[in-house]
Amino acid sequence: MSITVGLPTYFGQPLAAPAGGQIFSNNGPGPLGRTLMGQAKLTLDGTASTGTIVFIDGTQTFGKTIILQLQQATAAATIGGVANQTQYYSTNADGQVKVGDSVVVAGFTNSGNNGTFTVTAVTSSYVQVTNSGGVAEINPAGTLSDVQNGTPVAVYATLSTESSGAYLGIEPNVISSTGWSFVLSGAGTSAHTVLVNFIYVFPGI
Repeated sequence: MSITVGLPTYFGQPLAAPAGGQIFSNNGPGPLGRTLMGQAKLTLDGTASTGTIVFIDGTQTFGKTIILQLQQATAAATIGGVANQTQYYSTNADGQVKVGDSVVVAGFTNSGNNGTFTVTAVTSSYVQVTNSGGVAEINPAGTLSDVQNGTPVAVYATLSTESSGAYLGIEPNVISSTGWSFVLSGAGTSAHTVLVNFIYVFPGI
């Protein structure tokens, strides 16, 4: 058994179906400019007390995606005293990528050059990541994808009462790039619906 979750709607956003890269600011000044408010409907089954609410459709994210066309990768080496560093060179604006970002590299012939890595340094011509499997390779088919500012740093949520008048609490659990999981204080009554009211807080740019 499981809780049925309707796709969320967002206050102050266009009525059209949301899409990846949508503006998530509420256009207010100060810290409130980095928040997004909305609702989602849950249909309880009387057994389950956990579930997941997606941000858009379970696949897309809120953030902007930067894609760099890579030209080559270097072999993993110790750079600046840090082991297992691989540098990916491109002709694009590498400076858009930030240290600490999690990036996805794909398209290289050597599988060791492909994967998800954490950025440790950025210059105008290359992005450096921790990748012990890096192999020297020239390959203009390589790409680097970086989704920025798409995952909230916090979720605040409340539930409306069940149609029976009973109240359930909700606690956000794990936040990912495509949604967040929750734990209810109880399973509730089968077939009853409740509204989740939430506020997402995003990191600054």
